[in-house]
Amino acid sequence: MATTIVFTKNNCSQCDATKRKLKDLNVEFDEINIEDNPEYLTKLKEMGFRSAPVVLTPSGAWSGFNEAKINEVFGN
Repeated sequence: MATTIVFTKNNCSQCDATKRKLKDLNVEFDEINIEDNPEYLTKLKEMGFRSAPVVLTPSGAWSGFNEAKINEVFGN
């Protein structure tokens, strides 16, 4: 299992942009679709997240497409 997890939902352009940027940087990540796995949705809401994608890394977490944060965490 990768140390980075991206929680996504269907038809989400921010989710697609986040995955594309991570792939461009050769970042290994696991994807979990919260529409297919609703048990994760409850946990993410409890953590304070209200929008997709949610990116969990060893150094922190954020939601939405955040290119600056991706570059900061994964070095580009």
